[in-house]
Amino acid sequence: MAKTYFLRFLIRDHADDLIVEVRKEEAERLRLMLDDCSAPSSTTRFFVFDAVDGRSIAINLSDVQAVRFLWDPVDLPPDTKRAEGAIQILLRGREAPLEEYPDSPEQLFDLFANLDYGPEIVPYPSFDDADGEPLQLNANEVVSVVAPTHLLSEGARLAALGDDA
Repeated sequence: MAKTYFLRFLIRDHADDLIVEVRKEEAERLRLMLDDCSAPSSTTRFFVFDAVDGRSIAINLSDVQAVRFLWDPVDLPPDTKRAEGAIQILLRGREAPLEEYPDSPEQLFDLFANLDYGPEIVPYPSFDDADGEPLQLNANEVVSVVAPTHLLSEGARLAALGDDA
């Protein structure tokens, strides 16, 4: 019987847990990442992944106090959904996330890639909002970023086309 997989992140200073449905491969990749003892504990690491509901998420593991790996049996695999709307950026010490609309999918893709590299490589990743105004983020202060997966996929496609030019 098939299973649905969920990750339940308990995040420092936040009453609400972040619960997301993921593919089995994403849950296994996180387990391996958390089991990797070779990574220094003082290094900020982001776990970047796609949820089943059409969102892509980058979460700062230094703000995660615990992760529960959950699953439920299902008869049929869920349909892939397409999330819409603003990207949500949760910063340390702020209750409400920033809601932003990036100027382009490529910039959103770059933001996720730069967070995945880590703050040692890109300490202040940035993107332009829909008005063309730049927003630079202190990567060490970013708890999580949630965005529609289809925008990241489009950004990756456009970045690859730009690399081929």
